[in-house]
Order: sequence, then structure tokens, then C-alpha cells
Amino acid sequence: MSKLNNEIRQRIDSFDIEGARALLRQAVSDANAETYYLASLVALDTKQAQRFLEKCLTLDPKHNDARHKLRELSPSEKPQATSPKVTRNSPTQAEYTLTKTSCVWIESAIVSTNGEMTITNQRIKFEEKFLGMRGKGRLEIPFKSIASVLPFIAWLGMPDGVKITLKSGKEYKFRMYNREAIINLIDKELLRYG
Repeated sequence: MSKLNNEIRQRIDSFDIEGARALLRQAVSDANAETYYLASLVALDTKQAQRFLEKCLTLDPKHNDARHKLRELSPSEKPQATSPKVTRNSPTQAEYTLTKTSCVWIESAIVSTNGEMTITNQRIKFEEKFLGMRGKGRLEIPFKSIASVLPFIAWLGMPDGVKITLKSGKEYKFRMYNREAIINLIDKELLRYG
């Protein structure tokens, strides 16, 4: 069992993703199922996360969190390409997940909520990780209501902020470690909604 798992988990919970990755590199020689599960939470992409989760389940087939996360990342969620009647922007197209990332929703100068952002082919969703603690808990932003997505300096001069402005003028701000990839993905999806 890796002695670093608790410290890795603390780094992930405090959004110190690079710190968690550095500790994971040290933990490789003593890795167990939980170490691979933690690695999946800070993976560079979905395929890497899937590989870590599969390794976790090889070591511990009863690891419920890993099974659940692997199901979420499963490509079987995506619609079949054999359906010619459904177009990318069709309201009848099945919704599927493009990516998920840990983030912080900055609701005001004094209120922020830790959670997970899910980007689907139709909307951006935010769900609070620790329901009931504070904040609104859940947020959904359809792509058709988004006017712009821009980077901003969110905290202590760190370039980790994403500002989503709606066509109505309302703004939502988030902090996340992988903002460039998220902004690029959202911009790509926005192009599909014209």
C-alpha cells in the first residue's frame, strides 16, 4: 500500500493537481489499487484515466469508485454513428459526456463551491462534490445560451479561471487546473451551435 495515498488525496481535494501528479510519480513503486484510482482523477485525458481505472480494478475488482468512474468514461455512452437521421445539433440526439473535470464554482467574492464540471454535447453541468455544505449544488448551462467563454486570473494571480458569459449577460466563473483544454472544448462545441 502506498504511504502517499492520503497526501495525494489531500492535494487533489485542494486542487493542487501538479502536486498530486508529482506525488503519484513517487508512489509508482509502491502503488496499490487506490493509488491508480487517484491517478485517474488527475489523468491528462480520458484514455489515460481509463487505463488507470482498469489497473485499479485489476488489483481490486471490488473498488466501487473505480467501477463507477470507468462506467462514466465508457465510450458506450456515445450515440451510434449508424443513425443517419440525427445531426450534431439535433434536439433529439442523445446527450453524451465529452469530458469531466474537478473545479471550483466562484459564486461571489466570499462563496465558492467545490465540484465537478461535466461537458456534454449539449450543455455544461456543474455538480457540487459535497452536497449540502454550501452553494447551489447544481448548475446547467445549455450551449445555445452561451455568448462567450474566456480565461481570467481567478486566485492569487493564478491563470486558472474560466468565465462563461451568457447571452443574457449573466456570468459564471470557475477555477480549474486544465482551463485551456476546457476553453478549447467549449469553443469547439459552441461553433456547432452557431
